[in-house]
Amino acid sequence: MKHFALFQNLKRRFNRRGFTLVELLVVIAIIGILMGLILPAVNGARATARRMQCSNNLKNVGLACINYEASNKFFPPASDPATKTGTLNDAQVGPQGKNQRANWLILILPQMDNQGLFDQFNDLLKSQPTQSTGNTITSSASGRTITVGKDDMATIRRTVISSYRCPSDPYVDVEFAYNDDTSYSFARGCYAANAGLASFDNLSRRQWWASNKICGVMGYRFSIRSGDILDGASNTILAGEVRSGVTRTEPRGVWALGGAGASAVAGCGFIGGTDKGPNAHKDSDSDGVEHCTSTLTADQVKKIKMNCSNAGANLRATFRSQHTGGVNVVFADGSTHWIADSIDINSTNVTENLTNINNATSLSVWDRLMLSSDGKSVSLKDL
Repeated sequence: MKHFALFQNLKRRFNRRGFTLVELLVVIAIIGILMGLILPAVNGARATARRMQCSNNLKNVGLACINYEASNKFFPPASDPATKTGTLNDAQVGPQGKNQRANWLILILPQMDNQGLFDQFNDLLKSQPTQSTGNTITSSASGRTITVGKDDMATIRRTVISSYRCPSDPYVDVEFAYNDDTSYSFARGCYAANAGLASFDNLSRRQWWASNKICGVMGYRFSIRSGDILDGASNTILAGEVRSGVTRTEPRGVWALGGAGASAVAGCGFIGGTDKGPNAHKDSDSDGVEHCTSTLTADQVKKIKMNCSNAGANLRATFRSQHTGGVNVVFADGSTHWIADSIDINSTNVTENLTNINNATSLSVWDRLMLSSDGKSVSLKDL
């Protein structure tokens, strides 16, 4: 009887009714709801991790610049066009760009624990950049320059340096190739020097840096000392993020290439008025970059924050990122900060001539952070 009872129990278990279709749908719906709640949190955590990694990279870059300044008495120049006259468009990324020399990201390679790569650059040409002391442009032994566009440097300038890249940039793996010429190609990077608020369309305008309404920290064939930062190193942006170009012929975000958008920002404040603040995309011609794509729709521009214009190529560009709502920057004291897209910017424009610039009185929080020697610092509580 015991065996018969056990058999009956097993029979009843095997004859038990399974899940109905309605029950299965309810279970699937619950799983879907849970996934809908969890996935945004997971994606948000990943985005936060990428942003933190980007900030850490930028901090290391900033500390390398500070160590460079301590050794050489000047910060590294943002770039050093080989020609002493002409336009930056021709001298940096145009046909003559093959003769441009080392930018700041090349010069700090030893401070970034990459002496070997620097030596490969440096073995090809040794010279010294021209920099500035106060209001006078002089020659300084602050670093050696290298012709980065020479054919025998093709492999070197294609080197991927992970500490120069932000993991949030979706285009960082697309090499830049000038005029789609693969023999003149460069690896991408995501960090740019604060080269000041004027668009340096002509190399003769570097003397404008004598104006405290223009001077950033690392300019074109020009840079300053830590003692020249009258606003305080903890109140002045040294460098920040830029985005990689959306096409292979667009030179934004190229670590070994000089010029606005490639590894420097310029013309991104109260002067001119078309590229103000981080991730500027309200104007139809924000960044002025050669071979900048003009095929993006308004929605695409808003999504990837990459508005630009082929007009006035390589004269101006602002800090940009793929993070939501702002950019990472590093100050001249090595501290990193988040600058929101909503930061106070100047709504008025000043015509780009030295008299108007020097007479400008209404400067925004953004302008003050970019200027190194206007003598009026901005508190971090204003960020």
